[in-house]
Amino acid sequence: MQINQIPSFKAIQLNNTEKEKAKLVFDAFKSDSTERQEQTLKNDLLQIFDKHLQQEALKKSYLCQDKENYLQNLYLHFFETIEHIKSKANPLDLLIESIDKHKVQEDDAKTKYKRIKIYSIDDLTPYSTTSYEKTYVNLKTADDLPVYTSAPSLEERRESKSKFKKLISSTNLTKSQSQALTLRSSGKTYKQISEKLHTSKTNTIYKVSTAIAKIQNENNILSIKIKNQAEAFKTNFKTNKTLKEIEQLLIKNPYLISYDIEKMADNVEKTAKNLGLSTKDYFNCVLSVPGLFAQKPETITNNVKLAAKKLNLPVNTYLNACLKICTLFCLKPETIETNVNSMVGYFNFDRDKYIKSALRQPQLFYQKPSTLIENIEQVSEMIHVDPIQYGSACLKQPSLFVIKSRTILSNIEQSSNCLDISKADFIKIGLIQPQLFLQKPQTILNNVTEYCKLLNMSKKEFMKIALKYPALLNQRADTNMEHIKESAKLLEVSEKELLEQAAISPFLFGYNPEKIKHKADIALLYKQIKGKQNENIIKAIRTITDETHFDIILKYILQKQLGISLKNKNLHQNIQNFITINENKKIKVQLPQNPVTKEFIDYVNNLSLTSAGKHIFDFKIKNV
Repeated sequence: MQINQIPSFKAIQLNNTEKEKAKLVFDAFKSDSTERQEQTLKNDLLQIFDKHLQQEALKKSYLCQDKENYLQNLYLHFFETIEHIKSKANPLDLLIESIDKHKVQEDDAKTKYKRIKIYSIDDLTPYSTTSYEKTYVNLKTADDLPVYTSAPSLEERRESKSKFKKLISSTNLTKSQSQALTLRSSGKTYKQISEKLHTSKTNTIYKVSTAIAKIQNENNILSIKIKNQAEAFKTNFKTNKTLKEIEQLLIKNPYLISYDIEKMADNVEKTAKNLGLSTKDYFNCVLSVPGLFAQKPETITNNVKLAAKKLNLPVNTYLNACLKICTLFCLKPETIETNVNSMVGYFNFDRDKYIKSALRQPQLFYQKPSTLIENIEQVSEMIHVDPIQYGSACLKQPSLFVIKSRTILSNIEQSSNCLDISKADFIKIGLIQPQLFLQKPQTILNNVTEYCKLLNMSKKEFMKIALKYPALLNQRADTNMEHIKESAKLLEVSEKELLEQAAISPFLFGYNPEKIKHKADIALLYKQIKGKQNENIIKAIRTITDETHFDIILKYILQKQLGISLKNKNLHQNIQNFITINENKKIKVQLPQNPVTKEFIDYVNNLSLTSAGKHIFDFKIKNV
């Protein structure tokens, strides 16, 4: 067959439903839409045309050289045509006509094979979960699995299978990517693969897409358009990324191939300046969410400022969250606010606490509430606790909101076995120290072993201590021993004495030395007021908050020194009531000199000012 005899496409026949959908999309193009919205519309059109393009490309692939990616060129032609005809009359007809006229180029024509071969992995259309755009890359290479239009022999099939396995094994794929790609090439659907690999369909598609991108990069089978755009990309953005890395970005986001490089660079520079970021920091975000290339600088800036306002956060605080999860830059502030309010309302969380947790795990701002709620309820059911209780643990360790339930359950089972305690006991301490649900069981066991050596006790004996203070299971023994040594110096006691007390009061391991010294000073102030400062201060150190300890000291002063009766229930509220009732009195109190005496006076004065509107205590400091 001569090249001028190669037929053009004549097979794009949309059904009525597809026609109506396509017309609606073209109507949307005529509205005042952003570049990002237009890209979404283009991909909506491709969803309609995709199966027709793939079917016809498969039929015509026998006309192409095996090394050429004819289908990829067809997709690029599809995108370029939309750009030219989107504002014209009857754009749907013009698009179909343009595709019908698309021909196999002379350089692509197959002339050397007597037997007709089709080298392809059918219907591999990867999906990027980061940019939410389909990437249409049909992998074609002479080393790929051949499928014959006439039935191949058994020997040929074995040889083809061997070549395909070699192609996969020679590429730097992860085990899961290799499994997904092999299953997909054997004809399995994404749903069947996700069920076999026990993962979501979206994750399966992403694994296949990543595998194809790696194979294409490593086998140098990219079109000249991608290579040219990659070089222009590297020149204009002055990035440290290699050409192969940029090419992989373009493979996953083919719409970037037709974008104006200078305009993209200008958008990145202006946006970075508006946000007070370095161009490099913002550019790294854009690389992870390429849709940001097309966003107007003003749109991004307004998104950040408005979202920060809705969350009652400083702009810089919210901006730091965006730098961790760059999708937040282009997410509508109203959506973020709705997501937060949905979670807060469902679990009755304190809104500020939930937002504080989300700043540590910014995925919470954009993750669907229904997904997070389902995850919490699944784990709660598995470990037999109330969802509200488990939700409170998630607030302390926000990663728990998004970790898969089976991972958490596996950690619980393995950790309880390693520690020789029941699952119920491990769950109990895990709710107090939620990081234990995420910690590797072997790491926990290693920590326990080191503590047993340090304290010269059995695992059973140490676990009695750990059950009182679960944080120990997450803390390295050698690090905490350094704390003990430094704390002993600050408290002017022996390391042995402090270590013995730490076995009784294990929180001494976890507190930093300055904090231990501060709590020791508060304990000493209490002892000085009671006239018993010669007693062992180490034993008097408590884990309660400084404010609670100050309440206890003030109660002692009022009861023992001034003879005023106070109820024990809700001590802080009783003290506030006492101050309010006695606002017209002036109560004189003498205090000993101590590093925290001034801090105690400031606390009581602030409490008095809040309750009575003035200071009712007259403090005098005496030297001891």
